[in-house]
Amino acid sequence: SPNNGIILNNTAIAQFLSGDVDAAMQNFAAAEKASVYPVEQDYNLAMNQIRSGNYEGAAKAMNNKTCDYNMALVQMLQKDYPAAQNTLNCIAQKDAKTYYLQAVLAARMKNESSVYSNLTECVKLNSAYKAKAKKDAEEKARLEAEAKVKKEADEKARLEAEAKAKKEADEKARLEAEAKAKKEADEKASLEREKRMQK
Repeated sequence: SPNNGIILNNTAIAQFLSGDVDAAMQNFAAAEKASVYPVEQDYNLAMNQIRSGNYEGAAKAMNNKTCDYNMALVQMLQKDYPAAQNTLNCIAQKDAKTYYLQAVLAARMKNESSVYSNLTECVKLNSAYKAKAKKDAEEKARLEAEAKVKKEADEKARLEAEAKAKKEADEKARLEAEAKAKKEADEKASLEREKRMQK
């Protein structure tokens, strides 16, 4: 039925997961207003808030739900790492996705032993995450290398700019000193001529 909230909701979820976000949002909204079995949509709409980077809006839409993967994801993206850790720790039945998020969180908190233990549990449940972890590690290494190159380039540019400014300041000081010395010499010569003329 086009007015069945459950059907509309399931259609929206499938669309969202396949990447057709606009259609999914329309069906989520329709599911909430359906005349038959309307479905509360705050949580589902929060998924789109996460996708668009509105983490505060997502947290509000989810009513700061406890023991929830997506809530932990929002907290981590907001850099509230202790809250994300507490949220993940209280999830009773963890799946591979949850262990992977715990590993990512541990990496951000610089807890290497926790990264390893969570990745181990994650891969036990779903071996596909092994390739994802490798890809993510390579991407992290690439970004760090790019950041290092940029930092070094910025530092080089800064030092060159400072050296140029110093050289220009030194040159200006030299020219001013020369001009001052010449002026003093000219004045001295002028006074000596005047003295000779007075004799």
